[in-house]
Amino acid sequence: MLREELDQLIKQGKEITLKKQKGFIFRYFMAKYDEVYGTSYKPGNRMKDFGQIGHILSDYEMMETDNFFTVIDYYVEGYRGRWDKGRFKTPSVVFLKYVISEIVTELAELEKKDETDIDEYWI
Repeated sequence: MLREELDQLIKQGKEITLKKQKGFIFRYFMAKYDEVYGTSYKPGNRMKDFGQIGHILSDYEMMETDNFFTVIDYYVEGYRGRWDKGRFKTPSVVFLKYVISEIVTELAELEKKDETDIDEYWI
């Protein structure tokens, strides 16, 4: 629903401000959390979560909002068994920044490994 709402705004040529983008991402995270865990996401500090989304958006400003939705799907759906160690048993917006950097690092390592495999094949 949020993806379609965002697509509609873009098609209408409406400006997607940073505040709107943060709102879309936060609402999407809450909806995905509810879908996966069957309960509402209750941030300890809503403003801290909203601020964290702002930091993420400034760090990854070239990333489209729809791509953030894909990352949130991956993060929330895969949280159990991968990131639920320690004191955080469920995903949070605050932890999302760490997860994105971890995903980027993994992709870079995979790309580097692929290049090494190709080099070894041709040499």
